[in-house]
Amino acid sequence: MKYEYALTKGTVLQGGKYPYRIEEVLGQGSYGITYKVSAEVSFGNITNKIYFAVKENFTKKYCSRKADGVTMKFPAEFASDVERDLEDFLTEGKRLNKICKSSKNIVKVNETWQENDTAYYAMEFIDGGSLSDFVISKGRLSEKEALKIFMPILEAVSSVHQYRLLHLDIKPENIMLERQNDGQFTPILIDFGITLHFDQSGSITKTSKDHSIGCSDGYAPIEQYSGINQFAPEVDVYALGAVLYYMLVGHDPMRSIDCNAKKIDANLPVETSSQVRAAILHAMNALRDERTQSVNDFIAELEVKEVIKKEPPVKDELPSGTIVKGGYVDYQIVHVKSIGDCYIEYGATRYTGEQHGGNATQKVTYTIYEYFVKGIHQRLKDTKVEQIYPNPEARKAFLKLAEQKTGLKLGRNSHVADDSHNHEVFKANGTYYIVVKDGSRIERPEPPHPEPPVPDPAPVSNKWMIIGAAVIGAFVAFFIWMTNNGSTQKPISESDQEDTFAVSMNSEATQESISDTIRENTIAVETPKMPEDESPRPAQKPTPQEETKTSPAKQPDPVVQPEETDEQIYSRALKDGDWITMRKLASKGHTAACGALAKHYVTSSATPENYKQAYNWALCAPDADKKDVMALLELYGFLVNGKPVVE
Repeated sequence: MKYEYALTKGTVLQGGKYPYRIEEVLGQGSYGITYKVSAEVSFGNITNKIYFAVKENFTKKYCSRKADGVTMKFPAEFASDVERDLEDFLTEGKRLNKICKSSKNIVKVNETWQENDTAYYAMEFIDGGSLSDFVISKGRLSEKEALKIFMPILEAVSSVHQYRLLHLDIKPENIMLERQNDGQFTPILIDFGITLHFDQSGSITKTSKDHSIGCSDGYAPIEQYSGINQFAPEVDVYALGAVLYYMLVGHDPMRSIDCNAKKIDANLPVETSSQVRAAILHAMNALRDERTQSVNDFIAELEVKEVIKKEPPVKDELPSGTIVKGGYVDYQIVHVKSIGDCYIEYGATRYTGEQHGGNATQKVTYTIYEYFVKGIHQRLKDTKVEQIYPNPEARKAFLKLAEQKTGLKLGRNSHVADDSHNHEVFKANGTYYIVVKDGSRIERPEPPHPEPPVPDPAPVSNKWMIIGAAVIGAFVAFFIWMTNNGSTQKPISESDQEDTFAVSMNSEATQESISDTIRENTIAVETPKMPEDESPRPAQKPTPQEETKTSPAKQPDPVVQPEETDEQIYSRALKDGDWITMRKLASKGHTAACGALAKHYVTSSATPENYKQAYNWALCAPDADKKDVMALLELYGFLVNGKPVVE
């Protein structure tokens, strides 16, 4: 087939991440040409040839090539249209790069660039034919085969609509079937060339084109031929109904202007179920207001669960006798105990093989909680659990239950257990399990014993007060004696001696009022008794024992402590749980402190603010800490595809 103005085989595009070599033309539409290209991609010392699909912005209505056969040209009067098309094409590529991450059934876009006076974006190359090719070669499909291909496409279009986009060109030629290793097909929606984007009010945000050019007969509803100016999911719903009709009948439906419910119903195979028949008729209603209004409504009307499930329906609960492989041992389900909001509770056993005075085997019983939410999960035939759609709140509730029941937090290794193996949390069969050995107690780490209170410094001993009082009394008595004998040289009379010794005795009486215990620790002081004919005796040298009692201990010279390093401060703060100091260190660029803070916040109370703090500190933490924290944040539902969930 000849494609007008397409780039020739061997042309190399240089503006992208890799040099892309044109291998062949895959197709041409009103607004672009799609090529199969090759690129040499190196992984270390190994270079591989990888195929991509590259779409070129090229409006057939007014674009052509210059003499070099590569550069795009156009008449001057269409300059504004070309500029508009270029802007729309670049926006389309960037938007697809974002949207494709939400569904595996939307074509993946890697990069967008400008070259040759136009623009390009590189996509995954799907090694398989289109749905149209498949039906032409195989013939019409059974209802079961059709729904197996069709349901993932419904989910993909639902994701597109969540971004306020209308595809507007859904048809069998734009649904590729990628063959997997097991022989099954993965349907992938492609060609977003005439997609329109709308704001929250429903108004178009893209410069209006003549979209009647892109209408596909049989798949576009009547109103699309006159142009779409408001967000209307029912336009794509009509095309989806027509695609399902095509798979069941084996040929394209009639143009919408010629189509009616009677003709559609008559052409559907007689074996088509009443549910599927009614859903198609509703989706392809000629009157848009009476048509199925959303993709999700279409999905609800196609409730043919027994047809589209991967396995025959089974009970939600695990049957008795099922073996669940744990982190250390295998558990055998005995019976269902209860069903909660986010779990199914089972009674279970295991045989430890321990010897007890012979060959007897001890029977050990457990309670097992399985993460299972009706409506979010479904049980497959092999007892595995399949998640229909993610629910971060339910997962958080289950992980909180795990911590309450076991005292354990599940980390990135998908398994954690206590030292005695009485409790464990692990992932198996596509879900999570909590195991609690019956009769066991949670092994929580003992809180650190508080240091005994440091007593206040002992009050100064009263003995020094006693000594002081005794010394003062002695000086008073000595002063009186000197006054009577020194200044007048008068002999001490008997009455004077009585007065003098009265003072001395008063001092001694003061000492006797102290308890015997304190008196033992007090050095006694007596008033000297000095006869007239004797001079005062020299004071005796204290014994070593007395000197020890009376002399205060010599204080050592203060030791000047060296200033702490950041590593020492970090170690101390980590040991003491001093997060204020840790935050100061982290703010200075201490990466280990950043990691410690991130782990602290991610294991604290499960609040969005704590998760936000954990995420921010993890960004500057060492790689190992960062990896651990990010894995936990993704496990707790705060991160999706490595990005924080915006509430």
